[in-house]
Amino acid sequence: MTTQFPETFDPTTQEGNSWDVLPASEYVAQVVEASIQQPNSGDGYHLALTWKIIKGDYEGRQVWQRITYLHSSEQAQTIGRKTLKDLCVATGVAEQVDDAEVFLFKPVRIRLGIERDKQGVYPGRHHH
Repeated sequence: MTTQFPETFDPTTQEGNSWDVLPASEYVAQVVEASIQQPNSGDGYHLALTWKIIKGDYEGRQVWQRITYLHSSEQAQTIGRKTLKDLCVATGVAEQVDDAEVFLFKPVRIRLGIERDKQGVYPGRHHH
C-alpha cells in the first residue's frame, strides 16, 4: 500500500468543482486514512480516503471517498482533479502534493449528499 502520488498534483494549476445539488447535510469530519490505489480495471490511480465524522450525532461514523487521479478517460480524470482541488482548498494544502498523508487529520466541514447509480447496480454512494 502506498500514499505516494504517481505524479505530483499542483493545486495552484487546477480548478475546483461547484456543487449545485442541495446538500443532504453538513458534517465536521477529518481524513483518518488515505492511500493511492489502482482500480480493479488497472486503469489509472485514485486517492482512497476514509473520513471520520468528529462532531454531532454521527460522531465516529466513517464515510469512504475515492477521487480519480489518473485515468484513460479525460472526463473521469478532470472530475477527479476538480474534487482533489476542492480537498486541497478545504484542508488548507497550497503546496504541491506528493503524498496523500498531507490530507490526514485536518478537520473540515464536508457536505454529504446521496448519489444514486442510474443502473441501480451499486448502492447509494456519498459524494463530498
